[in-house]
Amino acid sequence: MATLSDIAARAECSVNLVSYVLHKKTPPTKEKHREILRIANELGYVSNRVASALVTGRTNNLTLIIGSDYRSTISNVFFSVFMYELTSQLTKEGIGLTLYASDGEQDELENIVLNGMTDGVMWYMKRPSVYLNERMSAIGLPSLSIYVPDVQAASLEKEGADFITVDDYSSEYEMVSYLYEKGHRRIVFVGSEDSSRFRAYSDFCKEHSLEILPNIPAGRNSFKNRRLLEEYIAKYGLDFTAMVCVTDEVAISMLWLLDGMGYKVPDDVSVVGYDDIPDAKLSSPPLTTIHHNCEEVAKYAKDYFVKKRSGEGDSQPMRLIFTQSVVERSSVSSIQE
Repeated sequence: MATLSDIAARAECSVNLVSYVLHKKTPPTKEKHREILRIANELGYVSNRVASALVTGRTNNLTLIIGSDYRSTISNVFFSVFMYELTSQLTKEGIGLTLYASDGEQDELENIVLNGMTDGVMWYMKRPSVYLNERMSAIGLPSLSIYVPDVQAASLEKEGADFITVDDYSSEYEMVSYLYEKGHRRIVFVGSEDSSRFRAYSDFCKEHSLEILPNIPAGRNSFKNRRLLEEYIAKYGLDFTAMVCVTDEVAISMLWLLDGMGYKVPDDVSVVGYDDIPDAKLSSPPLTTIHHNCEEVAKYAKDYFVKKRSGEGDSQPMRLIFTQSVVERSSVSSIQE
């Protein structure tokens, strides 16, 4: 394998000049620089990231840690959209990304985070322990939590840690309010009760004297969703006029199932989602949902690490909480009182 010294010998120049040319991001303007690049290509030179890291202190690589629900996360459409935006942003900066699945074991996480092979760590929908935050802070390793639940965001804020998340509670509250303004008074929540989105739904119902209907705990399993919906309707009938679904994937599943049962959306029942994934506008009918700008979140995350790497990062903790808005399409009808 060719080395910097091999290139320098062929080009009759110093190793330092070869290193400068090969690591320079802008196109070469001098003939000598172009000659060095030609020789490197002829010799099949491949940059040794480990060796480069020893010299520069940078790996040009970031680490993304996903928690115990790894399989579900990587097959999630929303995660795919976010990863596309994030990797696109990082690639433009010449930064790679390594994904790790972790069940949260302290020793395992410590080895991943402190192995010296990363310029920074992202935690997807989770947060590091206080101990790891302190260890990373002590060695100057940037750490950023992405899409953490509101409870975790509150604790990170108290610790002075960095995070980017979204205001799920306010966004879902706005969605239920939208349905209320459309005349809906019998609204069912489709998804787990263990979330800030359900909490927003239930709080709105309490504040407006609406009955909190038994939730339909649907998820990403279409067969299970069919059984849950059939059981609900067999027990209660179609006693709701609108369904607030925890995600777009769940909402689209409900559209298919309702159609198969002979119900028309939005004539018989209105359905709304959350996240505004690409399929939301392509569903039948197009789905009313909460729009989330993954591109903007990815850009802030990229800028955070780029600035930290260059030493230009703000000394103040990053605490970004994005608000979101309702995107109105064709899956909701108005009810006249």
